[in-house]
Amino acid sequence: MRKIVIDPRVIKHLGKDLITSPEVAVIELLKNSIDAKAKNIKVLLRLIILA
Repeated sequence: MRKIVIDPRVIKHLGKDLITSPEVAVIELLKNSIDAKAKNIKVLLRLIILA
């Protein structure tokens, strides 16, 4: 069986265009969890107020 090796720079480059904001990142994580048929999904969000 052959292994597929992907340079991490490729993943970083592709992800930069797909994830455009923190909100989109959270939505993608949730969608991926659902697609993987996760039994539980736990999301912890921290509110940071900049003054």
